Amino acid sequence: ITSRIESTILSFFDILYASLWTLFHELWRVLSRVFSVLVITLFSVIRIGAMKKWFKEHRSRIKKPKIRNNSSLTNLFADLLYSDEDSEVDDKDFSEQEYREYVSNRDDVYMHEKIHTGIMEDIQLKVFVILHSLTENGKYLISTFFRNVDDFQLRSILNLFSIFFIFNIVLFISNMLFFVIFLIVRTIYNIISFKILTDENLFMSSLDTRDTKKVVTGQGFPYEQYEVVTDDGFILTLDRIPHPESKGVVYFQHGVMDSSRSWFAETKTASLPLPFLAHHLGYDVFVGTLRGCSHDRRLKDSKFSSKKYWKFSVNEHAWKDIPAFIKEIDDIKKEEQGDDEYHLSIVAHSMGAMATLMYIVYFCMKQKEHFVNSVILLSPAGYHQTAPLICHLTGPIISLVLKLFPSLMYSFRIPSGLPRKLASKLAEDINRNYTTRMVSSYLAYQLLGGVGEEHSFTKAHNLTYNIFAGTSANVFKHFWQVWKHQRFESYDYGKEGNIENYGDENPIDFFDNYDKINIPIYFVMGSRDTLIKPISILAHYNTLYEVHPELAFKKEIEMGHIDFTVGETGELSNFIFDVLDDLILNENAE
Repeated sequence: ITSRIESTILSFFDILYASLWTLFHELWRVLSRVFSVLVITLFSVIRIGAMKKWFKEHRSRIKKPKIRNNSSLTNLFADLLYSDEDSEVDDKDFSEQEYREYVSNRDDVYMHEKIHTGIMEDIQLKVFVILHSLTENGKYLISTFFRNVDDFQLRSILNLFSIFFIFNIVLFISNMLFFVIFLIVRTIYNIISFKILTDENLFMSSLDTRDTKKVVTGQGFPYEQYEVVTDDGFILTLDRIPHPESKGVVYFQHGVMDSSRSWFAETKTASLPLPFLAHHLGYDVFVGTLRGCSHDRRLKDSKFSSKKYWKFSVNEHAWKDIPAFIKEIDDIKKEEQGDDEYHLSIVAHSMGAMATLMYIVYFCMKQKEHFVNSVILLSPAGYHQTAPLICHLTGPIISLVLKLFPSLMYSFRIPSGLPRKLASKLAEDINRNYTTRMVSSYLAYQLLGGVGEEHSFTKAHNLTYNIFAGTSANVFKHFWQVWKHQRFESYDYGKEGNIENYGDENPIDFFDNYDKINIPIYFVMGSRDTLIKPISILAHYNTLYEVHPELAFKKEIEMGHIDFTVGETGELSNFIFDVLDDLILNENAE
């Protein structure tokens, strides 16, 4: 009888476990679908509004096809599908052979890519583990209980009139108490372990936290790292993929809120990251990380405050960070090659390109040696004739907040530790869900340009944790300033501050000093870039071309803003290395 009761109770636990897990799983699916429907509905309303606006703007250029159905809805979509503007877009579909090459190359790009999970997946896993643990503990307790009952009954019959009868009763009770206490303790432990939001092991085990060094060495490339100290005491990191004997040196500089890690982002495209390609082609590769853009923020003064650390603008990137990097590169090459000359080229993106231009122009103004032979600027910031709608909406609000609370907001960043891990997990949840991934792709497309569906922003591996380190509030003010003034200029410290820093009441206007540039500059613009549109980049090119036509070059590529670093597919790298090869060959010939 006891064995049948035990078997029945154990079966009940199995059924209870399966029922609870099935109920939880189905409830999760229902909630996910409800959420997807709500997101799709909201997204559709936004898209319909945008489509109506587009239709009104392009009504005069629409060539309407002959359609038998005269319904207004049919004609509306016909207008949208057959407009001249859309007909010029070439989707460039893959052939079967190209697709196979793409898939094979994509899988070979990052053999060591670490699989990571989102918060939702972690919660499901933890619930599963706890349900399983509770049911197994319950089954263990029941089995132990009936085993002790059977043992007690047998010993009671044999020793009913013996002196050990009382001892057997005490032993049975103590055994049962022990197992009850054991079950309670183990259950409490499992409940305490259900701290999804603070479980360090859970987050770290499913997040790719590799830094640049681990990514580079993981791919089998040589690696060196240097600590660079700026004139004002900031300690920065300079990464290197060395070719000590090479005469061609390429220094990569990232943009705003990026780090050196962005040049090595895993995007599953058919092309290797640019620094790897540069090393493969024989170049000595250096990659710098600007101040405020890494998790490790250091100053020579160990007692610095956050307010002191974040008190920098693009000026400091251009006149402190980049000069320190270039001096370090020059010292390294002179130590390795002696007096032999080398060709240093800078490949810079967005704000990094803006800082590079400021560095070149300022050092030429001061008649200082800048050690650079050529510059390739990928979607350079600095002059912004246009800006996305979201910048128009959020810019004044952020500017007002910074004016009202200047002592509270020093930076724009995701804090290190738990908040950064949470943000990375949420980003992974967004990318795992088709609906949220499409919405985030659309929003990224509106802000950064590129391809509307499956945007590079959603393809980059663990982008939030590894790249978005942050920037200072003064960098934002600098961007807001050049947008408002419609000039490419240095940071405005105010009348007295400008006199102290520049010797003039006004900031430096770099366009007025492009005549002092003495090296070739290549301006690369993305035809799909909505953050920094080609018309803004052409202002740089035209200004330089007017005074130095032999030094100004331009190139347009069908890319969005962040495609230059995390979505590169081959056309950009072919252009960059063709240019560098030509420059070095011409220099050697001369």
